[in-house]
Amino acid sequence: MSRAPNRLTHDVIDRTVKRAALSEIRPIPPRGLSRTEAAMYIGISTGKFDQLVHDGRMPPPIFLDGRKLWDLRKLDFASMPLIMIHRMNLGRISDGISGAKMTTFKLPYVHEFRDRHGKLRRYVRRRGVPRVVLPGLPGSPEFMQAYNDSLEGRAALPPSRYGSGTIGALWTEYRRSASYANLSDSSKRTYGQIISPVLEQHGHRSVVGMNRQHARKIVEAVGLGAPAMANLTIAVIRLLFSFAVENGWRSDNPCRGIRKYKGGEHESWTDEDLLIFEKRWPVGTRERLVYDLLLYTAQRGGDVVNWKHSDCTTGAIILSQQKTGTKLVIPIHAALKRSIKACAGKGLHILADAYGKPIQRRTLTRIIRLAVKEAALPARCVAHGLRKTAMRRLAENGATEKEMAAVSGHKSISEVQRYTKSADQAGLARAAMKRIPNR
Repeated sequence: MSRAPNRLTHDVIDRTVKRAALSEIRPIPPRGLSRTEAAMYIGISTGKFDQLVHDGRMPPPIFLDGRKLWDLRKLDFASMPLIMIHRMNLGRISDGISGAKMTTFKLPYVHEFRDRHGKLRRYVRRRGVPRVVLPGLPGSPEFMQAYNDSLEGRAALPPSRYGSGTIGALWTEYRRSASYANLSDSSKRTYGQIISPVLEQHGHRSVVGMNRQHARKIVEAVGLGAPAMANLTIAVIRLLFSFAVENGWRSDNPCRGIRKYKGGEHESWTDEDLLIFEKRWPVGTRERLVYDLLLYTAQRGGDVVNWKHSDCTTGAIILSQQKTGTKLVIPIHAALKRSIKACAGKGLHILADAYGKPIQRRTLTRIIRLAVKEAALPARCVAHGLRKTAMRRLAENGATEKEMAAVSGHKSISEVQRYTKSADQAGLARAAMKRIPNR
């Protein structure tokens, strides 16, 4: 005859259950895995896992308070062509080359057909989204990368022609990142112009094999003829290798500590330069209008060419800077107002061509360059130098750093100081000395 359970025994069990952690009673699967856990989850060694991450066959980690974590769902999706291809035998399709059948699985939104030449083509087709071409064989790295990009709304980029693990492949990967997507269009163009010659010469080189000496030689080769471009090259390749470190391509940045070249910056126009230009190009000429728009607003050429007459109806120019997205309201100076009124032309834009269409930034730069040459001014007088000149004149006439930043759109005082370092030192020194009382 069995005995009735003891009440004391039940009380002990209840207290034990209450003291136990919920995860011990009902395990909660983690969403983020460490490097070792991610490798174990896939069923491979950590070294092999690192190689797959480097090759792009496994997703890069995410960073949470300094920790590297791998998203469980992304691991599942990336491992399908590597592991689950043998478990999900949902159909057989042709490899498109030999006509042989290959085991595969069906991915959502993927459509395939043979074109009139008999070539098998595959696309991602989703309602309301342009179709995306899927290169390579199903399950291959390039195929899955294009598929993932299309689902996440990123523009599909062709695989790098330089091969995996190279500087060229790193640039392609960076262009797929959120950091690149958040750049302004003008910054994307500038980065592309800077990195293009580097890729032509060194795109095939290994990211892991790059050391500081190699990086310095790349910069020095550019600096021989263009110090300013060399400084920009340092900034871009340093940014590129910071991206490599963040995404597990390598553990350090070989571009840190490379010295910049002195000079290589746009110079401010002198007061004498301004007088010579204004004498050669009086109010009413197109050259003077471009000059006044740059000088009396302290804005970049890329912003100036976009201004419409409707942006100036309230006695101020209302704009949103292309590079930074900063929104500004700049009062129209009397000299600029005269210049705009004297050059009223066709179209909606203040700076327009003979057909009333807005001019491009490179056209604005060419107008100033040719006007400077015609006025026999030195080649250092360039369009962007007028932005510095405007800041210098504001400083010399007593504007505070915050007032200057409100005009130029600079977000940091250090940038304002960099632009106004050529202000009239003698005049500012005299004004400062007058503040000392005469006892």
